[in-house]
Amino acid sequence: VEYCPCVIANDCWNLLMEFMQSFMGNHAPGIPSLLGSKHDSIYSPADTVLQYMELFNKIRKQQQVPVAGIR
Repeated sequence: VEYCPCVIANDCWNLLMEFMQSFMGNHAPGIPSLLGSKHDSIYSPADTVLQYMELFNKIRKQQQVPVAGIR
């Protein structure tokens, strides 16, 4: 099997989903919001940065614990 990376992420998303579902089952994540909005655009390093920022912000929001008396 030979694999060549694709610069248009939506072109290979179905293959990625199939791979993730093979070991994650129905718990495989959906398409990231960034890819959903780019459609046929070329994927760039800046897109990777945006995905990490989205992920880190989601984690940060989940970990925020209110402290008594502080808002």
